[in-house]
Amino acid sequence: MGKIKIFIGIDQTGAVNHKGEPRHLNVSLIDLRKKPIYLTGLKLTGLTFFSVQSLLQENISQIKNHQVLICVDTVFGLPHELQTKPQEIMKRSKKFSYNQKNYGAETAYNFFKQFLLSEVIPERTVETLVKANSVFNLKPYQKNIGCGSYRIIKNLAQDPTWFSLWPFDKLDKQFIIAEGYPSYFWRTEFNCPRRDLKYLSEKFKKLNFANLDHADSFVLAYGASKSLDKLSTIKLSKKTQHEGWILGVPYA
Repeated sequence: MGKIKIFIGIDQTGAVNHKGEPRHLNVSLIDLRKKPIYLTGLKLTGLTFFSVQSLLQENISQIKNHQVLICVDTVFGLPHELQTKPQEIMKRSKKFSYNQKNYGAETAYNFFKQFLLSEVIPERTVETLVKANSVFNLKPYQKNIGCGSYRIIKNLAQDPTWFSLWPFDKLDKQFIIAEGYPSYFWRTEFNCPRRDLKYLSEKFKKLNFANLDHADSFVLAYGASKSLDKLSTIKLSKKTQHEGWILGVPYA
């Protein structure tokens, strides 16, 4: 299908509404096929084929025969010590609930906890490298990655046939989904040690970033557009074949 020129950045959230349903995802879209198109402040009800197709149809022109790279702030693999494949994580998430709740922080925490072999919490190789958070930590809530990761994984588990999951699958589907880490792209692409809404607004004056969640989704899409070389160069070692990797991070 040629070089990827369409990028979607998704800032995950595990927050739920009063009905216990997940809130909409903050999304940004970049189309580099002709004149660059940068869109932010978009929404998805969930990470599903129908939602993504609708988003693209409503905002850009024909995407037939074009691959799309979706970079989402979600952990797809678990530490090597747990010997659990991403496919197994997805399969178990499909019908998982806790105290009759399908989503939410406590549900996500208990979902991931079932994979632990002891009270010791292991880390993935790439998490250690970039000092990223673990899905096994419930608190502090503002740094919780497990809740949003569980929501995205559960979304994808309902129909895992429409996408290739990098770096585990052959990248032969129209939609490729990869794990991203906004803080890493803030540092490497924008030289910002912390998320800086003012800086990003000044750099991209035509874009309206309502909040840092919108900014994070754009940073993910932008970082993904600068990391295409990493899609094909990473060859997972025996230790990282279950763990996966974060897009953009050099593989050691």
